[in-house]
Amino acid sequence: GDFKYSVIVKAILAAGTSGYSIYPNPVTTNVINLVMTNQPAGKYKVQLTNAIGQVIFVKDIQTTGANSTHALSTGSKLITGVYQLEISGDDNNHDTQKVIVE
Repeated sequence: GDFKYSVIVKAILAAGTSGYSIYPNPVTTNVINLVMTNQPAGKYKVQLTNAIGQVIFVKDIQTTGANSTHALSTGSKLITGVYQLEISGDDNNHDTQKVIVE
């Protein structure tokens, strides 16, 4: 039968989310589209590895910030399987996306 009031705090919610996504997924050609949402300007390294950790593709991307889409062409059609696309920026943050190839 007892109650207490807590301190009132102001919550500020971000206007947008940030991150990475890829399409199409599953991939059916040799092109993976990387969408960068609300990312800071700078240099990013993109690396695609197969299921046993072999590096298949590496590319450096320079962005001006905000939202951007980058077509990543691997040069030849990828073998059917599951791959990992790792994106790392100047700030040493890493993100990994699963890529399925049909």
